[in-house]
Amino acid sequence: ARTIFLVWYYVLPWSRHIRDSERPLIAGYHFATDCGDTRMSFFCIFGKLIADLISGRPLRQIDDVCRAFVPQIAQSELVGTLMRILWQTVLNLIGQCEDVNKLVGEGWNELEIALEESPHSPYVKNHFKAFKSYLYLFNGEHKRSVDLAMERQDQFLEDNPGSALGLIDLISRGMPLFDAAQRTKKKRYINASNKIRKTCKAWLQNGNGVGSVVHHGMLFDAEKAILEGKVEDAKGLYKRGIAFASRAGFVQDAALLHERYATFLLSRKINSEEARYHLERAIIFYQEWGAQSRVQFIKQRVSAQL
Repeated sequence: ARTIFLVWYYVLPWSRHIRDSERPLIAGYHFATDCGDTRMSFFCIFGKLIADLISGRPLRQIDDVCRAFVPQIAQSELVGTLMRILWQTVLNLIGQCEDVNKLVGEGWNELEIALEESPHSPYVKNHFKAFKSYLYLFNGEHKRSVDLAMERQDQFLEDNPGSALGLIDLISRGMPLFDAAQRTKKKRYINASNKIRKTCKAWLQNGNGVGSVVHHGMLFDAEKAILEGKVEDAKGLYKRGIAFASRAGFVQDAALLHERYATFLLSRKINSEEARYHLERAIIFYQEWGAQSRVQFIKQRVSAQL
């Protein structure tokens, strides 16, 4: 079971589609359970849910699994905490919380992080910040997201080499940084966003993330083209990214690409009808994923801007 977890959570997700890890990790859970290795069985379930989150599985489906397993895993200090942070992130994305930007609710309370004093504290805090960045990405909370991205730098990737969760680290940090670079033209944001783009390119050139982050690279290239004033290049790159994410099943990323493309069209006053189309497509994909809080935000934006 340990070998299954290490291979399908730390190794193969970087060369295959992240969804390929789901069945092996479930098998690892059953194998560990049969052998009486409760701790490793829980890690396999956690890894499987990370794969579900990254691959765009319905958030409600992840919520259901968390509800079934969190009471059992609560006794396991490290993986129990990680599972609860993941669960609350999902609940926030669904909209089942009082404040979509604070991980406080049925699954977990982020105030616990200040009280975390176990030997695993740095590991837990690292994951908390990674989940928080991902939450901000889809809640459009760019100011907080930029601050967190500048604070985190490459810390998660350096401290957790090979972790499947690292597959979404670049997009979680890079997207708000590109947004800040375009809005402010500040050099520090331009440099930070370009660094992340170069890292993504290096990954793909070396065969890392080829099944799961190709469309992230296209999105970064589109955002870079905007910074350089290459309007037609940006259009083509957004469309290619949308097509890839849609075909590969990354519904949340397809939604994000549609939303960013619409934002670009509106900011340049290029084509309001096309912008409306892409915002409506973003709503469809976010609804499929189950991110109701984002759906409501975009609907309000459509009413206000279009």
